[in-house]
Amino acid sequence: MPQPFDHAIMTNAGANLLLRAQFGEIKIEFTRMSVGNGVYEEEEKSLNSLQERTELKSEKNSYGLSDMHIHSEKSIKITALITNQDPVTGEALIEEGYYINEIGLFAREKGDNDSPEVLYSIAVTSGENGDFMPPYNGFNPAEIIQDYYVTVNNSAEVTIRSDSGAPALADDLQRLYRMVEQQNTDIQEKFLQYDEDLKGYTDAKIGQLINGAPETLDTLKEVADAIQENETVVEALNEAIGTKLNKDGDVRDTTVTFTSGDTENPEEWAEVAPVESGEKQSSLWRKVSLFAKNLRYLWKLCGTSDISGLADGTLTGAVSKLNTDLIGKSPIKIGTSETSFCNAAGGAGITSVFATLDKIHREISSTENGFHNTTAVGPIYGILLQKTDSSGQSYSGIAFSYATMAIVYFAYVGGTFYIKVYG
Repeated sequence: MPQPFDHAIMTNAGANLLLRAQFGEIKIEFTRMSVGNGVYEEEEKSLNSLQERTELKSEKNSYGLSDMHIHSEKSIKITALITNQDPVTGEALIEEGYYINEIGLFAREKGDNDSPEVLYSIAVTSGENGDFMPPYNGFNPAEIIQDYYVTVNNSAEVTIRSDSGAPALADDLQRLYRMVEQQNTDIQEKFLQYDEDLKGYTDAKIGQLINGAPETLDTLKEVADAIQENETVVEALNEAIGTKLNKDGDVRDTTVTFTSGDTENPEEWAEVAPVESGEKQSSLWRKVSLFAKNLRYLWKLCGTSDISGLADGTLTGAVSKLNTDLIGKSPIKIGTSETSFCNAAGGAGITSVFATLDKIHREISSTENGFHNTTAVGPIYGILLQKTDSSGQSYSGIAFSYATMAIVYFAYVGGTFYIKVYG
């Protein structure tokens, strides 16, 4: 049977907090409710004695606040669940039972985490002992839903601490359920109203689209069937659509935004992905710009010399003629020094060719197919035609020099260079 408590008494610290709130200096935030088993003598239960208290006589457990209700303009009801088991972790809060002889409500200045927490109000049992809180037995927790009425300056401006981990009470959950149910009903009613409005809007737009068309031609399917049955109508529509496109849809002056890869003086080839169906114009024009760059680079590699008088004037014809001219030509033997080489072969720029061939001689053992852009004055391009062994003791090939515009047949046999210059 619950044991009665005397009326709760506001402490001097609580009265000071309330006075500051009445003057508008602060707002009050209630933080927790604590219980203890302190035993109070009759003189300690007096008004003056309890007003002076700043803490419980023997605090045992502290609990977060589960709920707060406005009782009147100047008073509120605060609720906490007093239990011997932690409702969140399931751990035991009380391992040794005790009588609940005192209850304290704590508060502080709202919004200031550094403000001191004070004992706002205290209540003690009217008899010798209050209700007994047993230890947790591991199966069924003991619970007391404790309501505490307290005086405030303005009940609408008072809050409770929301991060204390206090459990929700059954009444609170039921009240929340009813609120959710009501909101769900309101949402359904609004959706029904929106559905009616949407149907009305759609019907109006369809009516505008039909615009008094006869029932046999008031759908797109009926119109399409009627057009297919009348060839003259189809021809008239095709002509009208074509005229409309020529009038307003001509793309001659349409601009396309894309990232160009073209340049006036390209230095290398550009990779171009295949053109595919369904591509955007920006992608297609990007590839066109890369094609243009590669054409410019090819033109640059071809040079500017006139080859119209060589064979049939084409690149393949010119190469074929050069190969034909090489057949049957007797190479001349030259000395190994640069001076005698120049005297024997003659021609401006031959020194650079000799230097290049000398480099070929030094690197031939590691070259399998030819050499590219080995320059002294160059560039010079060439290819090996024959190589007897990996040590490079005997080989022959053709070299072409952009600097001299000459084609050179060369051979190395028995430690001596043989060379024939054409051009």
